[in-house]
Amino acid sequence: MKIGFELEAFCLDTEGKPVLVPDGLPFDECGWLIEVRSEPHTSVGKAIALLIGEQKYVEELAAARKVSLSYVPLFAIPRDLKVQAARRNGKGLIQYRNVYGFETHRNSTLLATASLHVSFTEERVFTYSERSNCKECGHTEHKQFKYQGFVDHAKIIVGLDKAFKEEIKKAQRNPGFYEVKSDGRIEYRSLPNNVDLDKVSATLEELLK
Repeated sequence: MKIGFELEAFCLDTEGKPVLVPDGLPFDECGWLIEVRSEPHTSVGKAIALLIGEQKYVEELAAARKVSLSYVPLFAIPRDLKVQAARRNGKGLIQYRNVYGFETHRNSTLLATASLHVSFTEERVFTYSERSNCKECGHTEHKQFKYQGFVDHAKIIVGLDKAFKEEIKKAQRNPGFYEVKSDGRIEYRSLPNNVDLDKVSATLEELLK
């Protein structure tokens, strides 16, 4: 199984005020969140290392554009910035789900949230043989196609919810949020963006045994 990460951070100007993410930086559809997306890996430790490396790279890109990343789970976004973001981006339909029936997080409508998303992909490869149409050569080709195998997302979601119960509560979030991506990935979405990555690593190692 491959594990990947997407870390959200508020985009701040030199005065510490939230602003729209400048062109050239990866951003969320809401407009004021910078997204640090790492390459997935079968090793949890290497997946964490790839996230940290990508985080440093994006921070350098941000500094060159005179903005910074703030890793706090909640931030007040002024109305004028929301209007600017709506004009530029226009966030799409909500795709995420919740295993417990929650519709939203517990944060105030005045506060925006930022999180750490963890994705799980169980890629499988099926190999089969196919005879050539050429009757004279009788050649047989070996072909492959990739597909998504089963991911026990209930076990993963509940396990992460239990391990990070206090962190989720403190950040005014709700447990159990996830999204099924079009490519077959399962993305867990309840963690705040300031969780201890060492704890994330240890928890995933235990859950994925």
